Amino acid sequence: MGEMTPKERVLAALKREEVDRLPATSVTQTGTVEFMEKAGAFWPDAHKHVDQMVALAMAPYKEAGLECVRVPFCLTVEAEALGVGIHWGTVDRQPSARETPYKDAGEIKWDGFLEKNRVPVVIESVKRLKEEVGDELPVIAGFTGPVTLAGHLMDTEKLIMESITNPKNVTDFIDVAKEVLLEYTIALIDAGADVLVSLDPTASTDILMPTSFDSIALPALKEIHESIKSNGAAVVLHICGNVEPILSNMVETKADGLSIEHKVDMAKAREIVADKVALVGNVSPVDHLLNGTPEVVEKATIEAIEKGADVIAPGCGIAPRTPIANIKAMVEAVKKYFA
Repeated sequence: MGEMTPKERVLAALKREEVDRLPATSVTQTGTVEFMEKAGAFWPDAHKHVDQMVALAMAPYKEAGLECVRVPFCLTVEAEALGVGIHWGTVDRQPSARETPYKDAGEIKWDGFLEKNRVPVVIESVKRLKEEVGDELPVIAGFTGPVTLAGHLMDTEKLIMESITNPKNVTDFIDVAKEVLLEYTIALIDAGADVLVSLDPTASTDILMPTSFDSIALPALKEIHESIKSNGAAVVLHICGNVEPILSNMVETKADGLSIEHKVDMAKAREIVADKVALVGNVSPVDHLLNGTPEVVEKATIEAIEKGADVIAPGCGIAPRTPIANIKAMVEAVKKYFA
């Protein structure tokens, strides 16, 4: 087999097709302070402006060889456009959702969502990245998963409590989130995104009961994922924490790939999902990439390969203070392993 482009490699690996070697990419956030310095594009401005978002998204490939360009760098784009207040964070801290304005899902107005706040910034950034990288690199766009977005709208603690005491109210909010995300994900695909990533940390078994996943999270995720695939893009589901108890349920969402943290043993995950879905991960963003050395990263990368990963990537969002040398070490370890 001849050498593939990073885009061909990532898309084939997500479909579990033959590849020349495994890809080394990131389906989670890629902004780091060192990349910001190289790109001359810094948070929080790079969350808000197309030029800076594009420049920062290009840096991980240019500086470390990471096989993707990926936007945005936070999970607040959708919530802000739906009226949730945002803490903008700092150069090394991501924005977070602040006040939760809604008691009732019926109060949420989402007409014109695609024109509100930073939604057009992300869509335009995807277009620009597509123009810049063509068919060489995969353009990856992340979006807030329906359970997490519902938590931003109704308050996450309230969602967790009411998932047991008042599940109907929770699913009302999730239904609104789902409708918004169906529209947003199609707009991202139309703009040129090759891979969409639903990031749904609130759906984790660290937060929700595993039984709640099936009744509350699964129907919305499945509908969004099927829509993404029918519109021609690949889809990855990322849920933080030890998701081993719900891995087989995550397969039911019809994602092409499941992105897992280092808390989940890759070999065990492979055993559970068999060949139904690609596994993405699970080099630890903290123990390995942030606090490790290139040698530590190389060892963790080889372990993920040998335990059955299809796509080598950080197990969760890259920490902003991560050294470029460690990200490069992950990429180089993959190349070296398959040389």
